[in-house]
Amino acid sequence: MVHHKGELQFPDNYTDTAIKKFLKDYFESSNTPNAHEETGSYFTENGVFCIEILALRERMWDSVPGREHRAHRIFPFQTNKETKNEEFMVYGTVTYKHHDGAHKDTGWGGRMELAKDHKSGQQKIAILHCFLVSALVKL
Repeated sequence: MVHHKGELQFPDNYTDTAIKKFLKDYFESSNTPNAHEETGSYFTENGVFCIEILALRERMWDSVPGREHRAHRIFPFQTNKETKNEEFMVYGTVTYKHHDGAHKDTGWGGRMELAKDHKSGQQKIAILHCFLVSALVKL
């Protein structure tokens, strides 16, 4: 597995370039302040972020002026037999840049399901469940 800074790491035998690009673009949008609508567009119409997507995202950016998610490894799993969605586990770190100039690194992981959007035919996030470790983020 070759890894360059800023690149998402998949197993060598995972070859779906459309999903690789989709996830890369999603994480770039997620790291961009005020890109709330753009980030929301990566989710299906009934997408679940385990909390309301746009309202949570706006509150998260109120407390920190900057953040950088780095997805170190993405583990694809088989298609969910019930939903027909593609399942992934993601492991990474995030750096929160606080208003006082301080930086805080924390680990995070997530479970994600991708589904084809019925209207556009494009891949979208149907479910995203994130787990933060020792984050000092006021939500």
